[in-house]
Amino acid sequence: MQMMLEGKGYMQWQNLDKVDQLNFDAALDIGLGTVSGALLEILKGSFYIVYPQDAHMPGLHVEEPMQFKKAVFKVKVK
Repeated sequence: MQMMLEGKGYMQWQNLDKVDQLNFDAALDIGLGTVSGALLEILKGSFYIVYPQDAHMPGLHVEEPMQFKKAVFKVKVK
């Protein structure tokens, strides 16, 4: 779960099975790939939940560089 505390940002989302060239590093819990899904604006006070089947690219700057502060919570799922 990620929550925007200050400012705003953008996040791109796509179902994981539609991501091309995914290289996942389990130790760092990060995957790199080509995501061309929905672009979502994340405003101050809002949050979103990303599940294991979701690919997401947070912290995007679309029109101009932006400053923001967010909290990230990771919850282990079975």
